[in-house]
Amino acid sequence: MKNLKPFNGDAKKEYKDAVSRMPRNSVSRSRLELIEDDIETVYDHYKKEFDNSSLNDVKIHNWSAKQKEDLLSLYGYHKKIIRNIKNNITNQQIMTIRSTCQNCTIDSVNTMDHILPKIAFPEYAVNGYNLFPCCSICNGYKADITDHSAFLNLFIDELPSVQYLFVEVHDNIDCLNFDFFFIK
Repeated sequence: MKNLKPFNGDAKKEYKDAVSRMPRNSVSRSRLELIEDDIETVYDHYKKEFDNSSLNDVKIHNWSAKQKEDLLSLYGYHKKIIRNIKNNITNQQIMTIRSTCQNCTIDSVNTMDHILPKIAFPEYAVNGYNLFPCCSICNGYKADITDHSAFLNLFIDELPSVQYLFVEVHDNIDCLNFDFFFIK
């Protein structure tokens, strides 16, 4: 198992692009433009912690309810910014895994998971370093979990370099049964 290659673009530029796509005279856009310096600061901090594999040190920022709403409005799986980020991440991976969810390796990528949950960290809703392509089933498993460190981060967590999960296949007359087991 190998770490995936993370987003390699400019997260602050992507954020600014998302804001610039909002209607020019919208109140949300104006509010987001007012906090642009704060966003740049928290994005720099996030990138530093990401590079140091220490996202647990990223603290929740006290945005107003309207600011949170505005930040969350930037995210949408079918929005151009998210498509750009998804393409940036998936195109760096080897061809055989580009469209497969790397959490389960079963389903196709059809959503983006937030490493730090967007509800608690709305400022990172469109940060490419905080987004991970996956399937909706795997993404849904995290919905009720608040401890983001409870999940493997395939970009920065240390992954084993040897096989550790094995399977025995039992062919019964009308079905297959599988036994999974670990070997140290």
